Order: sequence, then structure tokens, then C-alpha cells
Amino acid sequence: MVFYHVHPASCSPLPFLLSSIRGESSPKLGDRPACPCTRFARVSLLKQRRSMCADIVSPAVRSSMMSRIRGKNSRPELALRRQLFAVGYRFRLHRRDLPGSPDIVLPKHRAVVFVHGCFWHRHQGCPKSTTPSSNATFWATKFASNMRRDAAAIDRLVALGWRVAVVWECALGAAGLDPPRFSQLCAWIGQTVDQAGADARRNRLEVP
Repeated sequence: MVFYHVHPASCSPLPFLLSSIRGESSPKLGDRPACPCTRFARVSLLKQRRSMCADIVSPAVRSSMMSRIRGKNSRPELALRRQLFAVGYRFRLHRRDLPGSPDIVLPKHRAVVFVHGCFWHRHQGCPKSTTPSSNATFWATKFASNMRRDAAAIDRLVALGWRVAVVWECALGAAGLDPPRFSQLCAWIGQTVDQAGADARRNRLEVP
């Protein structure tokens, strides 16, 4: 919607609007016309800018972009799989018969590993665990649902006698986990079920 207003000749907001659009610094305060219309025009422009910054693509395009994010065989997951395979571990992938379809399943050790993306699974305190500013209600509901589903899957796996490790995306580089974290994970995998059963906390591991 465009509003037309007749300004005095000495009160044209055009120089100030042009400088804002071009990203140039505005004229000094003393040079700015005192007419409130100029201020109204600048405030309207700032509001338009803020509304445009909410998202730079349409909802349909954003939905298409999000749908292309991999739920399995992601780069962090592939890096960890190569790392585990290199030291002799053999495993199954994405077993649909287990709760949550774990990314890596080690039947011999009765252990599973989830490689969680920090954004979708809400890694607390991680810079990658951001929240979009647009459509906040939708995202809050989506994230809460993801977290409930993750917790339920882990509880069911433990109840079935599986040990569960969660490795967060931010801990994985191109070569996988760093040596201290990888040693921690391998030591945990190597525990027997009897050893883990002696302490319920050993049934679960988180690698941040």
C-alpha cells in the first residue's frame, strides 16, 4: 500500500530514503529536516526491512529446502562409520525393527549409536541449535515433538536390553571424532552387557 502526502519543498524525505536503500550513512542530524513526515517515512522503511528479514524465501521454498536435509547417511554419520570400521567394528545400519531406527547398530556389543543433528534434535547450548524467528509456534511444536520422540526411543531401547549412545553432529569433523571422544566411545562400546547392567547409567552415553 502506498500513501501520498504533500511535503513542503524543504521537507523532501527522498535523500534520506535513498541513502537508507543504498546502505549509505544518513546525513547528519543537523541537516535532517524537522518535518515529522520524514521520520514516518524512515520508520516505515525500517518496518518493511524487518518484515523482509524474517525469511528470504517463500514458505513453499523453505519447506522444499528442509525436506532435502538428510535424515540418514549424513556427512557426520558417514565420518563416524568410517572411523569405527577402520578400528575393526562391524555394524548394521538404520534397523527399522528397533525403536528410533538407530543409525549404527552393533549387535555383538548390544549397543546402538544415534548421530543427532544439533538443529533438529536440539543440542542444548550448541550454537547450531538455533530457532527460526518466523513461524515460532510451528518450530516450538516441531522441536518439542522431536525431543519427546528421541527420549521415548531411547527408553524403549534400554528396556529391550540395548545400550544407547548419542553422538552430536558438532562433535564430528570430516575425520570423525577427535581422539579423546573416540576413545571414550570405543571404551563404552567394548563394555559387556553384564558390566553395563551393573550400573544403569552405563546403558547410555552422550558424546557432545
